Amino acid sequence: MLAGAGYAYVLGLLAVLIGSLFAIVMYGRWWSRQPDGINPLALIVIVVVAIALSAGVRIVVSALMVDIPVPEGSELRRDVAPELYKLIDELCEKLRTPRFQHVMISTEFNAGIRQCPRFGLFGGSVNYLWIGIPLLKSLTPEQFRAVLAHELGHISGNHSRFRGKIYHLSETWTNLLNNIKGEANVVHWFARWYAPYFHAYTFTLRRSNEFDADKCAAEVSGPETAATALVATATIGRYLEEKYWPSILDRAGAVPEPDVRPFTTMLEDGSRPDRADQETWYREALEEKSGIGDTHPCLSERLEALGFRGVPAARSVAAKPPLPLPEPPAESAATRYLGEWLAQYTKLLDDEWTHKKKTRWRERYEDAQIARDELQELIALYQNGRLDERRAGRFAVMAYELDGAEKGIALVRSLAAIFPSSAPMHMRLGYWLLESGDESGVASLNQAMVLEPKRNVDICRSIGEFYARRGEKDKAGPYEAFVKQNAKFDGATPERIVVKRSDRFIYHSLPPDVLTRARLHLGRMSNVKAAYVVQRQVREHPEKPTYIVVIEPTSAFQASSKVDLDYLAFEVIRGLDLPGDVGVEFAVGQLKWLKTVVSEMRSSKILG
Repeated sequence: MLAGAGYAYVLGLLAVLIGSLFAIVMYGRWWSRQPDGINPLALIVIVVVAIALSAGVRIVVSALMVDIPVPEGSELRRDVAPELYKLIDELCEKLRTPRFQHVMISTEFNAGIRQCPRFGLFGGSVNYLWIGIPLLKSLTPEQFRAVLAHELGHISGNHSRFRGKIYHLSETWTNLLNNIKGEANVVHWFARWYAPYFHAYTFTLRRSNEFDADKCAAEVSGPETAATALVATATIGRYLEEKYWPSILDRAGAVPEPDVRPFTTMLEDGSRPDRADQETWYREALEEKSGIGDTHPCLSERLEALGFRGVPAARSVAAKPPLPLPEPPAESAATRYLGEWLAQYTKLLDDEWTHKKKTRWRERYEDAQIARDELQELIALYQNGRLDERRAGRFAVMAYELDGAEKGIALVRSLAAIFPSSAPMHMRLGYWLLESGDESGVASLNQAMVLEPKRNVDICRSIGEFYARRGEKDKAGPYEAFVKQNAKFDGATPERIVVKRSDRFIYHSLPPDVLTRARLHLGRMSNVKAAYVVQRQVREHPEKPTYIVVIEPTSAFQASSKVDLDYLAFEVIRGLDLPGDVGVEFAVGQLKWLKTVVSEMRSSKILG
């Protein structure tokens, strides 16, 4: 009924406009045939009304022509990958899904379906299936079969065709709203109200559709294979995001031109994830809970629905068989289904990636050279015993960014001994040690809390999360309890927390060396497409500047089913060294206007 209401409104509005236009035209024609003719003033009114109605029809029709861009990537022909097409045809028949007119190979660690309408909201669709090379290289052929079945399960007729239709309608109304954003008309006003209401009303159905898709995967590949595919994608995805891509981008600090072939070497010998890291990521994924705004259930719920429990197990599912971390594939799905063409496709993606990153890579290299010159000056001051606390902090951060975690930690350890009363130095040492998995960082952070109590909530939160990731809930408990009892905005006001359209932003006035270090830090983050920094005018404590860093995430990150902006914000702000309060906002969703505002300001763009 709710879905029908949306269509009824749009069709009804179009019918009223067309009917009114027809009526006014016929009325004018009738009047023109009267003996006295038509009154000139009445003729003007009729023409104006007809023009207005025609404009209304044009607005509604153009709004209904939903423009959904085709997926990015290279077309994969049937003669190039006959085995893959055979698998796709088999699954389409088994799951009773529409056929695909196009199969695309992309750079993303994901796979998906996009139905691009031919004639707008009410027309048929051209169906695209896109598959990421990173996904193909990370899974066994059996696991990939399960993932593909899951994606097709969203539009399958084997389970709840109604829930699948709801899934498609939700995407359609979202795209319609994006298609008419920025316009002020009755269609836009209705869509702005209807689309969020439709999403909220159908949230449970769309989450159930994820379980239905997992059932399709289990029916096609078996429950255990479907479950291991979920675990593999959860852990390999973390590896690529947190280890592999940062290591690739770190090369930009050493060489002026890209000298890497990231898609060719990805997940090959020498670039595979460490088993211990995977175990940690698996454990962390099992600790996650389903978000109230995410239609994708958490990993533990999806495993339970398939008849398994994770390792370690939750008590509620102790009766279910355990599912250990899957072994690396002896033969990847990429090798099986692309064969000799795999090398050509990875080369093509490498060349495209190099072309896109070349300018940013060069900028990062130049920034690194500037930073290295400054680093040499700081080294000289350090060796001569003339390094003050402020410069020591910059010295530690630059060494960490340019020379790696091991050298950075060794240096900050020695600097913490030189400046024993410096809370920031102990915090850096503590955070970096915890990030490397070293529990001794807790002692450094405890010392920082003694020196700077106002940071206790943030520090306790980090320590609690560290122990929780390790599965040591008894150690995490006291820190988590402290956060619950004391969490608040320490000394902050709502003016400093929320960014509003009424805010006024000004030039940041940051010195070049600070901007260089910021670019170096942000350049290492593979999920950041562009970054801007401005200063916000505030009424309270104007002597202490407030900087707003606006991040434009990559499209791949935004499309991910596990978008975690809070975590990305933490990663952004942790490596910034700006002289004042810092807020991070993301130019996505309802905050897209923020990018438009700050991008027009002088020297606001610092990356991208």
